[in-house]
Amino acid sequence: MQKIKYEMNKVTVLLALSLLSVSLIGCKEKKTNDIIVSKVPQRKGPAPIQHMSEYKDIRTTEWLGTTYKVDVRRSYDTSLPIVHVDDNRYYDNQVKVRILRKDGSEFFSRTFTKSNFKNWLPEKIAKNGALLGVVFVEASGDCLNFAVSVGSPDVTSDEYVPLVLKLSRYGVTSVSSDQQLDTSSNKSDEGDDEEVTD
Repeated sequence: MQKIKYEMNKVTVLLALSLLSVSLIGCKEKKTNDIIVSKVPQRKGPAPIQHMSEYKDIRTTEWLGTTYKVDVRRSYDTSLPIVHVDDNRYYDNQVKVRILRKDGSEFFSRTFTKSNFKNWLPEKIAKNGALLGVVFVEASGDCLNFAVSVGSPDVTSDEYVPLVLKLSRYGVTSVSSDQQLDTSSNKSDEGDDEEVTD
């Protein structure tokens, strides 16, 4: 009797294990991929330093009874102090001016930077402005006249200081405020020329 009980318990246990394993197999869920792949956010570094486009302007002009070629070229200069405009940084520019005689010989050659015009600039422009350009305007009397602008290198800005650069027949340069455009300068400074030195 005890043996029958033991056999029944054994059968019951086996049956229970069978049912349990069947129920486990039947309830088995589909394998899902719980791995979530996401990119680690990169820390943003400073924006690259911007620069204005380079340009060249070559013209001929009659001056002092003969023909001269005026060659003006602007390029950004990585050796100059960086100009800061809001959150943006810019390289400052240099402008090379060459005057060639009719026979191709060089009458004048000089590279200008913002520092050549610092005495004519308000503090804000002197600190955060760039040399925007030097443009040949005309030959007048004993001088070749150029328009100079120093200001914000941001193309959306119209903030700049206009100046006049004169080159004499002796190769001496002088600068003055542009009286027609610069209404913010002191009246006592208007028309005063100052020799440009390195």
